[in-house]
Amino acid sequence: MQLEHDRRISRATELMAAEGLDALVLSTSNKSQSLYYLTGLDRLCANLVLLRNGRNTLLILDQDLLDAKDTAHADNIRTYSSTIAQFKAIAETIEECGLKDGSVGVDTPFLRATFHDSLKAALPAAITITDATKVTGQLRLIKTQYEIDLIRKASAIAVKALESTTDLIRSGIAREPLAILVFNGFYSSLIMYGQVCERQFLLVLLQNPPLLCLHICLSLVKFNVTRLV
Repeated sequence: MQLEHDRRISRATELMAAEGLDALVLSTSNKSQSLYYLTGLDRLCANLVLLRNGRNTLLILDQDLLDAKDTAHADNIRTYSSTIAQFKAIAETIEECGLKDGSVGVDTPFLRATFHDSLKAALPAAITITDATKVTGQLRLIKTQYEIDLIRKASAIAVKALESTTDLIRSGIAREPLAILVFNGFYSSLIMYGQVCERQFLLVLLQNPPLLCLHICLSLVKFNVTRLV
């Protein structure tokens, strides 16, 4: 996975250079999957600062540090104490990298106005915030063999799960029992492929009604496999 991570960073910096971006700021708080794609970290409040030379820093909440050290791919990891403090941390990281002016790209389609305004206020006045949609959009457009293999794995999980429920479905079955059958099929398939742990399953089952469980189970397939591509 480290080689795949390096390839993704290299591809991102090539696209940044083509768009004239000096740095790229990605955030999970804006519901973009680009940070997850480049780092492998999935947290509600995390940011990535990527320079055109490939140097990158992952910025996370204090409580997520141990998890980031275990799962994330990044040159450096920096923490902050609150969601408000993340903007100062981003600005300090960019300044410490020697960038006092130039263009910083953001994933505009996923950017909340409040995030944009707070980031702009924290950055030096000489830095321009620019739309980086072409960079993030092109980044995942062409799949590598590694990513194709993941897509095949996700498809195999889905097929196995649906096949396992075929013989159990009967005429007149209600929606909720059907949802439970399919959910259990996906769970068994995910366990077979090592994609979800018992704790995740129990939390989903205890906290959500069956139809929502089915939706979440389908999301687990996406989260564990296809979100990487």
